[in-house]
Amino acid sequence: MLAIGVTILTTVQLNFIPVWNTQEELDHIQKMFDDFKELRSVIDNTVQSGTISSSPIIMGFKYSSSS
Repeated sequence: MLAIGVTILTTVQLNFIPVWNTQEELDHIQKMFDDFKELRSVIDNTVQSGTISSSPIIMGFKYSSSS
């Protein structure tokens, strides 16, 4: 009985959860891409102007509670 439960849980985790979270993961990738574009711009401006600047990069990701 335990083996059947583990098999079902594993199947759901491997096959269904990634499909349910596709849009959230795509949104996160786009946000990271935008953050890295901003970082590149800040680095270029820092090199040209000689002033120190910073740009945050959000690397973490939290799934919504509805998933």
